[in-house]
Amino acid sequence: MLRNLFVGLGRALRGTLYFCWGAFDFALSLPFRLLAGAGAAPSPPIAMPVIKDSKPTGLTPSDVVQSLLRESRIVYTYAGACLLARERQPTPEKLSSAVKAWLPGLTVGELQKLTCVGSTGICEHLQGTKHIAGLPRVQPLPARALTFEPKGADPEDGLAMLTRELGNIAPGLG
Repeated sequence: MLRNLFVGLGRALRGTLYFCWGAFDFALSLPFRLLAGAGAAPSPPIAMPVIKDSKPTGLTPSDVVQSLLRESRIVYTYAGACLLARERQPTPEKLSSAVKAWLPGLTVGELQKLTCVGSTGICEHLQGTKHIAGLPRVQPLPARALTFEPKGADPEDGLAMLTRELGNIAPGLG
């Protein structure tokens, strides 16, 4: 019961302090807000370039963003499917022509980078806002065959690798 009393008093005190701080902040900033635009010349309008060659698509900006996100998820899924099947999969139909011409030219390492950055990173790369290191920009690329290392090409098995790592940490154990 005493605990509830102290909690209530603490909340009341905190509310009072927040109210006092808000009133102090309001009173202190009032002259600056009242005189903020007095005597200043209006800023000139921003010059925006007019693009005359573009055709109206009828898409809203949110439609364009949704389209890019959908396309990036398709590319992410395609890269994962190629890596899991260990062969190039058919290029998905629901992609833009630029991305359709770009995907068949990617190597195994580049497909692995796509799966590492995720669909958000792919979306930024497709837009051109943030380039993924070691990955070519979206442009038509010559088609390449995927070359994977043969399964079991690593001569070390798990036990040998663990023994080697233990030897590096504690020389007496390896």
